Amino acid sequence: MSKKTRIYLGKSNRANPDLIQKVRKTLKEFDVEVVEFSGGAYSHKQLLTCDMLIVIPEVLTIEDFIDSDGDLIPVPLGKGLHEQITTFGIQIRKKCDTLIAMDLDDYGGWCVNPIDSLIIKDHDNYINYSTALVNLRHSHSLRFSLERDILPSTNVSSKSRYMLLLIK
Repeated sequence: MSKKTRIYLGKSNRANPDLIQKVRKTLKEFDVEVVEFSGGAYSHKQLLTCDMLIVIPEVLTIEDFIDSDGDLIPVPLGKGLHEQITTFGIQIRKKCDTLIAMDLDDYGGWCVNPIDSLIIKDHDNYINYSTALVNLRHSHSLRFSLERDILPSTNVSSKSRYMLLLIK
């Protein structure tokens, strides 16, 4: 019997609740176990037992796209989400494959894109702690990426972990 893929769903307090529900609904279509923070004192313990990390940051505005540099879009991250990404990447993967999935209804729906870099902006600002630069050149639909790259079978190796960052 194969082990279910465990996916940790990290969410910004300023994330779009509709997008959170879309992500949950999409994940229910797959044979995975979704793990979420349920309150109390936070610890990375649950995160580190998971095979994947999906992060939903705050809602992006059209200004985020206007201020972008070519194909790179800056995605602001709070300190909590930044630490989840770096902890998962450093402690689980050593070298991680990081993807950002964007819900761009006006531009064809869900798409998944690679992160170009993660930059700390302000150590003292827990709301705008860092920026993930998202590369829009290599877009795929979220469902296609889950089926093709992340969950190709029920036998998911612990070496094939991915992180997704969902934004709207």
